[in-house]
Amino acid sequence: DSQRCLVSPPGATVKMAVFLTAVAATSLLPLARGNKAPCPPGFTPFVTGTGTICEDFGVLNGTMVFPDGTILRKRVYAQSATPTWGGFNQTTVSKARDDLLGKVLLQRAATGGTDVSYDAVFAALPPIISGWGSKPNFGYAGQHTFTGSRQASVDLVFDHKGDSGQWSGFPRPLTVIPEGIDTTNIFHGLVGGELPILTWVFPVKNSSRVCEGLDAGVDTKRQRPLTTAEVVAGCRWEMTVVPVADVEHNHEQPALFRFIRLCGGAISGQPLYFDTNIYTPDYAPPPDDFFEAAVGQRRYWTATWEAEGLATLGLPAGVGTDGPTLRDQAVHSLLRDMITRVDTYFPRYGVCGGAGGCAYGDPHNNGFQEIFTASLAGSLELGAFEYARGVLENYLRFYLKQRGTIAYRGLEMAQSGRMLTLFAQYWRYTGDATTLFKYFDKIQGIVTLLEGRRAAAVAAHPSNDPLHGIPIGHDEADLFVTWAAQNPSGNHTTEMPFYSIAGEYWRGLVDLGQAWVAMGQESHNATVTAAGKSMLQTAPTLLSDLRASMAASHALAAAASPTGATQCWPYVAGRAVCAELETQPSDRDSEPWRTYAELAWSAAAAPTALTDTISWCRDNAQMMRLGMLSGTGSDASGNSLMAFTGLGWAYGLLLADDVETFLLQLFTAAAHANTRGSWTAPEETDIGGGAMPYASSSQLLMPVALRWMLVWEHPLTNNTLWIGRAIPRVWLAEGLNVTLGHIPTSFGRLNITIASQISSRSRILINASLTPSGEHRYQPDLPGGAVLRLRTPGRRVIMAVLQDGVPIPPERWSSSDESVSFEGESLWGGAVEVRYAS
Repeated sequence: DSQRCLVSPPGATVKMAVFLTAVAATSLLPLARGNKAPCPPGFTPFVTGTGTICEDFGVLNGTMVFPDGTILRKRVYAQSATPTWGGFNQTTVSKARDDLLGKVLLQRAATGGTDVSYDAVFAALPPIISGWGSKPNFGYAGQHTFTGSRQASVDLVFDHKGDSGQWSGFPRPLTVIPEGIDTTNIFHGLVGGELPILTWVFPVKNSSRVCEGLDAGVDTKRQRPLTTAEVVAGCRWEMTVVPVADVEHNHEQPALFRFIRLCGGAISGQPLYFDTNIYTPDYAPPPDDFFEAAVGQRRYWTATWEAEGLATLGLPAGVGTDGPTLRDQAVHSLLRDMITRVDTYFPRYGVCGGAGGCAYGDPHNNGFQEIFTASLAGSLELGAFEYARGVLENYLRFYLKQRGTIAYRGLEMAQSGRMLTLFAQYWRYTGDATTLFKYFDKIQGIVTLLEGRRAAAVAAHPSNDPLHGIPIGHDEADLFVTWAAQNPSGNHTTEMPFYSIAGEYWRGLVDLGQAWVAMGQESHNATVTAAGKSMLQTAPTLLSDLRASMAASHALAAAASPTGATQCWPYVAGRAVCAELETQPSDRDSEPWRTYAELAWSAAAAPTALTDTISWCRDNAQMMRLGMLSGTGSDASGNSLMAFTGLGWAYGLLLADDVETFLLQLFTAAAHANTRGSWTAPEETDIGGGAMPYASSSQLLMPVALRWMLVWEHPLTNNTLWIGRAIPRVWLAEGLNVTLGHIPTSFGRLNITIASQISSRSRILINASLTPSGEHRYQPDLPGGAVLRLRTPGRRVIMAVLQDGVPIPPERWSSSDESVSFEGESLWGGAVEVRYAS
């Protein structure tokens, strides 16, 4: 009834919970065709040819329950919100040279004896609104989110209001909804956890109905955002977009649209269904097609995750940092990366659609190295090995050329070094040497290129010169334009000795060198073995030259400082500057946010250099915002969260064991480097809510950082397996469990359960096991051992550690570090009990 406000009857919530529990427990058999099974109070029945679907419209985050037991829950977020700004205002935060907001959030958490929470970070900044903010006229407005499948090349792209643009031909709220909507109170999100089913909620404009429990006249002038209860009590439209999951290599992307009007939680009028396009003469798809596409999404992706061997993350709910939400966002991010590609494995940096046209989806961007490195890192860390194999072989076959060059307009030398490390990680995780052997010559071409640059720097500069042995190159691929303009004179000033190039090359020499030796010896391939040994022989001298050069440049910066001391460790050899370099021929050749992140990922900087760099970036030149490196080049303001190069920075924070800042940047990436609700990551995001277009490398930052928070290998201690290095303290509160399954590591698949009885019995129980991974990759005798860190609420003092009832010597555990160390295979030797002082 469109003239009444309906609410769920008393007890409906309890009955609904009982119903859902029964469905989950019994996995209802498919209902007979046409069976009109009753739905519980608060649910609306949709009778289809395969049974009755029950859907809850009494709340915004309602549920679809299918006859086969499938449950799809909606999760929507307000697209308008008043941020806290940490108690400051946007101007103060934006103009601050230091990370003012991040510091305040960390300080408040420390005062309370805990970590910063996701909820606090979420509330600090406004949501992303596509095309708004610092670059409203950049030509990309409207690319807020998208959906699709793994084969199609056509994207369904929408702005934050659900509009796809006039020429998409898709149904649009502006044309389908016949009444005014309140665009200041739109809600938006996903249906089905990680699934790419998009949904929007549009409150009807000036809907002033008053329902039980709401005061008359509340907020009739819209002086504040509506609450979810107020939206449900009034009238609203919901638009849901369900792409067909498996298009069988069709480059087109069919999708089912549903528009439904609701008042007080009840349907008002007839739902409208569309098959992809708004103009389909004399035809409208039956509701069955819409629901079949929705349940088909769940079936398809469940089968995909099983085939991939995806890691499982059982993380605690609630407590200010909701684990299930982070889990869903992480898996959705990998899924979104997968549906960005065409024909399953062909890369794209972005998508085509919206007011900005193709933006980063332009085919000329396909060879961009960050697409490859982010996708390979993300798929490996989450255990999607089949996807990783496809991504790897696609790039090696079609994009990597001879002598280290690539099928792209420019080359980023540091990323070339990172590729070497990722090749090694791929083998360590999967055990697949065959694919790497197939492209051995191409891969060694990268080594040849970088070693040639290194040799030239050794020959050109004496040993006491900071430039000695530091290879030069571009840190930004787009500098090919400046390079080409200078080519007639041969004055290639944009190629500089970035420390990230030397650092990532060193890391690649070590990691891939070790892998080549192991693979070569296992296969009796003398050529591969010799290549690996040569790389390992080269690495120590390069690291020595790099650290000596960094120390010399640091001394130059200190000498230039009024106090004679500084935490500035320059990112270009021989320079005394840590912020953007001045008087350069291009505004793109000096991007410290990129260089520092790459250098941190290499783990090549001395420990003091890394910790000093973190402190310097936190305090100077608008280099950090909420724990993330922010843009300071003239092509990016100091308030832009640089997500697309952020993986290395997250790694560096963990390497430095700066857990608090690591959690801050992880939650910032999750909450503010992704659209709210649809979890779509722009290349960079202004803290005021503006954003660049979607970029696939940004999409993988959050899931990889979440994985590292839980399980991480220390690169400088023989890949020591760290478990829980940065786990939030609230997740180890009484009665909470952290359950990780099938986590890929260099030694096999890790399975571990951490059960807290910290208040009731002053103890935490741990059970861990290791199983073969990939092509029988299994090494239970860990060369660097394992470290289990238990970050308890209130930093409880460890009194004893037992394994199968046998005490572990005190020298193997530390209360100050909140950790327990295990040598070799000892972690797998039985149940572990950590006891704490009462």
